[in-house]
Amino acid sequence: MDETFPLEIESVSYWTVAALNSERYSSENGRVFIAGDAAHVMPPTGGMGGNTGIQDAYNLAWKLAYVVDQKASPSLLKSYTIERQAAAEQIMQQAFARLVNRVLRDPSIVCDKELPDDTCELGYRYPRGAFISEKIPPTDPLSGAWEDPHSPSIRIGARLPHVALRDSSRPVAVLSTLDLLKRNFVLLVGGEFHSWERAAVAQSVQIDVHEISGDSSRFVDLSGGFKAIYQLGIDEALLIRPDGIVAWRGQVTEEQERSTLLRRSLGKILGF
Repeated sequence: MDETFPLEIESVSYWTVAALNSERYSSENGRVFIAGDAAHVMPPTGGMGGNTGIQDAYNLAWKLAYVVDQKASPSLLKSYTIERQAAAEQIMQQAFARLVNRVLRDPSIVCDKELPDDTCELGYRYPRGAFISEKIPPTDPLSGAWEDPHSPSIRIGARLPHVALRDSSRPVAVLSTLDLLKRNFVLLVGGEFHSWERAAVAQSVQIDVHEISGDSSRFVDLSGGFKAIYQLGIDEALLIRPDGIVAWRGQVTEEQERSTLLRRSLGKILGF
């Protein structure tokens, strides 16, 4: 330090390790929302705080946009706390477990069992929220809030799994199913593309429809991975939210019923 340069220390603050999660992520009147470090504080062990904050914003952004544009009921925003508070709690507990096991090394401190990093970052699943829930038996090992991202289940409330696809409109172009997510809802179908597309066009919000199979016209299932993981029948469709969360799965044999069922499902998701 250069003693010839005048320096005055006005205050000193100390960092304290903490593991905290807010009880709710919005004000009672639904006018103020918090995310990231304002919503949850977790130990740096595992480096999970940043990604968790991004997940908060990704979850909230499309819901705010839909409500502001009157594409959804304001009640949709209630699902932000329902989904993210529970998910962040689990990730915070994983960060705390890593602090206890790797830094403090105190066996007297009770903490959760550590899960693989990939599971914590990519395998979270919302048990409740803005989607059409499945009825899963409590004894089902997949009924919990985590799943192995390397062995995805395509459960409602989980993230859309990655599968490599070929874009036949461009030479030697390989992309991911995740690249199909833009700003709209996405409807993935195993067949009957034009029938589902007509049903999607009839809705009040824009839906991007993609048929994926080994011989589909645009996005081609390269090695059968999509068929093996997604297991979509010829009359089935999978609805994905703008944030990449699986929101509904339906099978309709009659074309005239597809638009009605899709409208009813979207209404429940968007709070109408």
